Amino acid sequence: MASSVSKISRRSPPAAGKRSHRKPSPHRHCTLSRWGNSLGVRIPQEAAEQLKLRAGARVSVEVGKDSITIKPLRRTRKWSEADLLKGVTPEAAGGEVDWGAPRGREVW
Repeated sequence: MASSVSKISRRSPPAAGKRSHRKPSPHRHCTLSRWGNSLGVRIPQEAAEQLKLRAGARVSVEVGKDSITIKPLRRTRKWSEADLLKGVTPEAAGGEVDWGAPRGREVW
């Protein structure tokens, strides 16, 4: 039985601090590892750098019919009232609207 072995590049890695100009391959073969009652997959360094992932980063895991998709979760900005109202002036908001005199038991 012939085994298929992928060719490994014999190029030396780029010098420290320099990035390779080669585009990372979109497909990579990995081996699953047992972590307690779960399975784990190691994310290649190139993929982690491209997606700006670090150890402890939170990710979304979506399970499809025959696939698993892992996406980084990005922090959502918490807006303050001051942030939301920055630059809003009465002139920009259109000012007040006069709805007429009160009717019934309305209190103005």
